[in-house]
Amino acid sequence: MSWTRRGFLAAATLGAGAVTSPAASAGDGPDGLAAIDTMPNLCAHEHWGSLTSIGHTDVGFVADAVAGAASGETGLLDLLLDPYLGGFLACGGFDGNRAARELGCESLPEAIHQRPEGVLEALRPHLATQRSVGTLMCIATGVRELYGFDLDGLSAANWRELDAAIRRHYTDPFAWYREAMGRAHLTGPIRPVELSYMLEAADPALAAHERAFTHALLRVDGFIEWRRRPSDRVRYCIERTGIEPHDAASWRALLEATFALAQEHGCVGIKQLQAYSRDLEFAPHADGDIDLADDSPPAVRAFEDFTAHECCRLAHELSWPFQVHVGTANLPRSSPLPLEALAYRYPGVRFVLLHTWPYFDESAYLAHFLPNVYIDTCWLAILSPSFLEEALRKYIGFVPSHKLMCSQDATSIEMAVGSARHNRTLLRKVLGEQVRDGRFTKHQALEVARRALHDNARGVYGA
Repeated sequence: MSWTRRGFLAAATLGAGAVTSPAASAGDGPDGLAAIDTMPNLCAHEHWGSLTSIGHTDVGFVADAVAGAASGETGLLDLLLDPYLGGFLACGGFDGNRAARELGCESLPEAIHQRPEGVLEALRPHLATQRSVGTLMCIATGVRELYGFDLDGLSAANWRELDAAIRRHYTDPFAWYREAMGRAHLTGPIRPVELSYMLEAADPALAAHERAFTHALLRVDGFIEWRRRPSDRVRYCIERTGIEPHDAASWRALLEATFALAQEHGCVGIKQLQAYSRDLEFAPHADGDIDLADDSPPAVRAFEDFTAHECCRLAHELSWPFQVHVGTANLPRSSPLPLEALAYRYPGVRFVLLHTWPYFDESAYLAHFLPNVYIDTCWLAILSPSFLEEALRKYIGFVPSHKLMCSQDATSIEMAVGSARHNRTLLRKVLGEQVRDGRFTKHQALEVARRALHDNARGVYGA
């Protein structure tokens, strides 16, 4: 998916690549908005732990399926070759399997384990070309702030010390998350997971630690795409509820029982990412329109639409928020405008539009005119800080201040810390311009920032 990089000078703690972590701000600064740098930031959409080193299956990351999933084998290369930056490196021409073969290994994970220096050298020119991309910028900023190390100074001579520090932290990732969150003024996180995450533990002690500060959203993607891609995720729900669906009524019963289990175990909402594969226009259907044995495209789409409406109905009854992936892929069929009909039909659902690039105008329209539509700019800094800046300029001034949130959507705490730094910097920049132009007072600008970073998400999710 996406990367970006960054770093600076060399100095002390980790050899040639080390730097001094930047101070939050010297004094109040010329804009009077220095408080933004230390405001709490509730991370309302995160994927921390979505790393191959921690575990990956055909239907998703182990961290989404069981609580307390950890690994003592997560190092620097695992953070760099995460799903986002790893995907963007591939888009840019890096062939991990070819690099592995040239190093005498059968796969990239094997090469990372057996020939890490060789993988690092193969990556180096590709990392250089990603330095202008938001993903590597965020990773590098987070590494600099948390480890005092400049990835631009990364070399065969100094990488092992940084790698060892990362490995130490990831032997107990949840303790590391808590420490890093405190240092970066982050709260949360809220993460979309499977029902099994709420019921199963990879390690009871680690699961208790993770659940103590993590709030869960139920992923409904597997249900919506069940007719196209049956998965173990839904099969688990069938086995736990004892409901084997064969028609619309029994499918509805399965959804109701799954939502009830999720609510019982602390779930605070739902999330879907269908915009990766189809448009967001979900037509209502009667039970008689649904045939679970019909695999024709019209029947499959009717099933998807029916399931999306049933999920909205249940979220409406529970007053749950519904995170909806918007844009960033499947262009131009991922516009949020078709969601207007769902928002009118289910007023008890707080629809949270995620990401929204390139549909900033459309998203602002929905959030401005519909009382139950909100926006979370998560992933924008990771895609491109310029996208985030453009979005903030669109939203601040048109979207009511209680409708805007700024999360990270990161796969690691390091990426999240870097994204949060860019969020704060750009919020401060855009709001500072509003103050200088006389549109806001400093007090009003700080209130907008406080809402966007923390208070709005706390109100929407009750977290």
